Amino acid sequence: MRFQYILLFTGLIYGLTFCYYGRWNTNTLYGGDAWGYYAYLPAFFIYGDL
Repeated sequence: MRFQYILLFTGLIYGLTFCYYGRWNTNTLYGGDAWGYYAYLPAFFIYGDL
């Protein structure tokens, strides 16, 4: 029973945080750190230059 309350509380906090920051309203398709991690792949496979 206690685990259900913890799970509910965690889900509530997660949902409120997601709604507060509203990333889906920015129209940002690419960005952040993960995008830059793989920037070398097109250079290597498409252009043949690392």
